[in-house]
Amino acid sequence: MASTTSTIPATCLAAVVKEFHKPYTLTKTPVPSPNTLSPHDILLKPGPSTPRPRTHFAIGDRIIAISIRDPCGTCTDCTGPEEHRLTCKFTRGFTGISLPGVFQEYMVVDARFSVRIPDAMGFVRAAPLTCAGSTSWRAVKRAGVRRGGWLGVVGSGGGLGHLAVQFAKKMGVNVVGVDGREVGLELSRRMGADLVVDVGVGAEALVRAVRGRVGEDGAEGERLCDAAVVLSDAPGAVHTAMMITRCHGLVVQVAQPDKVEFPFQEMIFRDIRLMGSNLSSRQELEDLVRFVEEEDVVVETTVFRGLQSLEQVLERAHSGTVAGKIMVVVVDPEQVDE
Repeated sequence: MASTTSTIPATCLAAVVKEFHKPYTLTKTPVPSPNTLSPHDILLKPGPSTPRPRTHFAIGDRIIAISIRDPCGTCTDCTGPEEHRLTCKFTRGFTGISLPGVFQEYMVVDARFSVRIPDAMGFVRAAPLTCAGSTSWRAVKRAGVRRGGWLGVVGSGGGLGHLAVQFAKKMGVNVVGVDGREVGLELSRRMGADLVVDVGVGAEALVRAVRGRVGEDGAEGERLCDAAVVLSDAPGAVHTAMMITRCHGLVVQVAQPDKVEFPFQEMIFRDIRLMGSNLSSRQELEDLVRFVEEEDVVVETTVFRGLQSLEQVLERAHSGTVAGKIMVVVVDPEQVDE
C-alpha cells in the first residue's frame, strides 16, 4: 500500500516525551509536508512509504533506513570512506535521539541511508536490522575473526547478541556466548553458540570454561577468543570481554553505558586493543539485508501492537526477561507479515 501526496494527513498520532522519567504522552503532531522536506528526505509511513519523486526510490517501495540524517558532505568524515560518514559532527541529527523518532505514524528518513527490502522479507523481520542488526553486523565484521577462529559475544542473548552469534556462525566462526540472564543463555544456545557461559559463575570459572572449549579445537597460544564484541551495557561487560580475549586480541565496544571501565592491567599487560563501533553504512546495511535473506538468519522478536502499548513495552524492556528484540507495530496489522 503506497500513499500519495493527496492522502497524507496534516497530523498523525505520536508518542511524545514531555518530561524525563514520565510516561509517554500520545498526541497529534504535524506531519511534514512534502514541500518542506530536504532533497534527500523520505516521508515514511511505517509499512508503506511515501518518497519524494526526486529520490531514487519509487512510491510504494518497502524500505528500511539507518537513523542518521543530513551529514554535511564536506568534512573529512563525509569525504572519506563511506563507513566514516556516520561520525560526521555536522549532521542534522539522529532519528529517535536528537530528532523525532519512530513512535509515530509518519516519520522522515534520509534516502542516502535507506535500502529496499526483498518482497519476501516481512517488516517485523526487517525492522530490527536498522539498529540491532546493523550495529552487531559491523561489530562482527570489524572484529575480523577468520573462519575457524573464535569470537566472544558478551550479551549474546539480547537483541543485538542473538544476531551477532548467527552472523559469526554463518561466516564459519566459532562463538563463545556470555550472558547473565537465563532467557539470554537459552537463546544463545538456540542461535548456535559453540559455548555458552553464565557470567554469574565468576571470572576464574568463566576464563577456565573458555580455555577448555577453545583448547579442544587445538588452538595455539593462550587458548582464548581471537576477538570479542561487547553488546551488553552491564557494569564490567568490557572487562569480561577482555578476560576471554587472547593477548594481542581485539575487543569491539558497541554497548553504550555511561562509563566503560576496566583494570588497566587487562589492556596494557596483555596488549588488548579496544575499538568503538556504531551503526553500519548504507552499503553495509544493504549487504546485511542480503545476508539475512540468503543465510536464513532468525530475527527473534517480541511484538507489541499500537502506540498505546508503550508502557507495557518499557516494563518488559526493563524486566530483563525479553529474548531478542522488542518490536512495536504502529501500522495496521494487515500491513505487517510476521
